[in-house]
Amino acid sequence: MTDDKKEASSPFNEEEALRFFGIITASVTHELNNILSIIDQSAGLVEDFMAAPSGGMALTEEKLKQITAKIRKNSQRGIGVVKHLNSFAHSTDEPDAAFNANTMLENWGALTKRFADLKAVVMELDIPQAPIEIKADAYLVRKILYEALKELLLSAQKDDLVKISLKSESADAVIIMEGKLTDIKSDMNSAYLENITAFAGGTLKTVSESSGIKFYFSFPLAV
Repeated sequence: MTDDKKEASSPFNEEEALRFFGIITASVTHELNNILSIIDQSAGLVEDFMAAPSGGMALTEEKLKQITAKIRKNSQRGIGVVKHLNSFAHSTDEPDAAFNANTMLENWGALTKRFADLKAVVMELDIPQAPIEIKADAYLVRKILYEALKELLLSAQKDDLVKISLKSESADAVIIMEGKLTDIKSDMNSAYLENITAFAGGTLKTVSESSGIKFYFSFPLAV
């Protein structure tokens, strides 16, 4: 966060911004722990076979291939999780630098999907192939999207859909988040969302429809 922003009237404090970092880190490390547990169990199974090759089930070539494939799959999954966490951590480096909204949204989606999974809600990302560069506070944009997602998940039911899409429109990049929520119910109201979006350098339009609610987050395209 820049000195100018620190001096400006902020809709939230540094403690709140840090809390968001902790929420994401805790969620990711929980997932990493699950991945490491699978790898550890698979390696332990091979050790058991090697310790008693003549007793119990034989360690066939096919069985060994299955175990190593499972280890490799989860190793790659873990590498991907760490890369996303690293990208998230670096989003605080240059608060007002231009950044690629496509990769930011992919990163955000990978780190927050677990929150939707815990409620058995489907989270769908629609990201265009063409790169869209925007100028805003990359860390705060991630936090804003998380707050909106959290709001939608409050009343979401099993198998509900939360869709997040990205498009360029005139001089802005627009991130649209939509779900079945018909009214904002928590103390984190639409005015708060509008304030933190403005603080990050963008604008918010909220549209209520019979099918649910849509958040339109607009941020200026990088020149």
